Formats: sequence, structure tokens, C-alpha cells
Amino acid sequence: MNKCLLIIDDNKIARMVLSRQLGQAGYEIEEAATGPLGLTCLMRRPVDLVLLDFVMQPLTGLDVLQRLRRGYSPQELPVFMMSSTKDDRLVQSAIALGVNDFFFRPFQLSDMLERVHQKLDDRA
Repeated sequence: MNKCLLIIDDNKIARMVLSRQLGQAGYEIEEAATGPLGLTCLMRRPVDLVLLDFVMQPLTGLDVLQRLRRGYSPQELPVFMMSSTKDDRLVQSAIALGVNDFFFRPFQLSDMLERVHQKLDDRA
């Protein structure tokens, strides 16, 4: 069975691009446009890794990450955070909450794919 990734991002185009690229790489993809929808998606279907945008409303990516870590350790559910905001405090806050990896936009999709493959292979 293919590994399933959840993309939580309020930017529809960003979700579509990631979904297409990761789907072509052989992953099953779930998408959510908001943090609450992403959390609901996780209650319906377990996933192997979450790709999480930082700037969203009504919950930020850090809010979602904090809620995810109440139920899942970084080993049980890897979370990769994405942001256009280059802010060291954001990265430090995400690390303190248990993020597994961090990407600043724009990033190379090939780099993300390699890091996703590596993280999921580590868990196998």
C-alpha cells in the first residue's frame, strides 16, 4: 500500500502543485485548506506524514502542530512545515513543538521529495 501524505495549506495553488508532484512520486494525497479541516481529516484517516503551511487562519501551522503533538510523537507522525516567512523565531518555535523538517518557500520540489522519501524510509 502506498504511503499517504496530508497537505494542509490554505493556498489552493500550492496544494495543487504539491499534490500533483507527490502523487506522481507514488504517494496517496489528502488535502485540507485549513488547520481544522486537516485535524478532522486525521481523525477520519491515518496518514504517514503531514506537510503543514505556517500562515493560515483560523489556526496557524504552529497551532496545528501543537495539537498534533498532543496525540502523535514526531516518530509516529512526521510533520514538515512550510513557510514564506523567513523568521528564526518561527523555526525555533516549530522545533520546540516537535516539527521534523522545515522548508522556506520557494523550495525545490526535488529536495522536498528526497526528504519525504528519506523520512518515510527511516520509519519503515
